[in-house]
Amino acid sequence: MLGAMAACLLAAALLQHARLAQWAVMVPLTLWFGRQSTPGLRSAARFGDLSYSTYLYAYFVQQLTVRLWPATPSYLATASVAGIATLLLAWCSWHAVEAPALSLKRRLRGWFPDFAH
Repeated sequence: MLGAMAACLLAAALLQHARLAQWAVMVPLTLWFGRQSTPGLRSAARFGDLSYSTYLYAYFVQQLTVRLWPATPSYLATASVAGIATLLLAWCSWHAVEAPALSLKRRLRGWFPDFAH
């Protein structure tokens, strides 16, 4: 996998297609990373379940990043800033909204046994 990505990157660099090189590396790397189940990734759960909040806020944060920073040096810089901002917002949402709502759901389950599922 890494060898194939390196070959794509080298070929794209030699052909002076920087955009192609970014996609040639990012797509397989993203797929590879998504299939991993490592202790490092599992230990990230201590920060909370950020997946739903990330899904909700990512598009808006990306658009806001592009709007506020139109002369970005590269796609990678824009994606990094938007990604970090999205994760921070998702973390705040998890701790301020989602976790308390799930806690309330568990407490109310005893009050409404017919709706326990």
